[in-house]
Amino acid sequence: MSDGKYTQSELNFLYTRLRNLESQNRTDAGAKQEIQNLRDEIEWAKNHLK
Repeated sequence: MSDGKYTQSELNFLYTRLRNLESQNRTDAGAKQEIQNLRDEIEWAKNHLK
């Protein structure tokens, strides 16, 4: 992703990280922020695929 473009594999990795974090059912502020950051990054990545 060093060039600002994501591969499908990198996007899949982000989805996996998001699902894993969500499945932990954590409600602390750090987890909520990380989930939001991942969602934002996934949206960006979907629009910037190689």
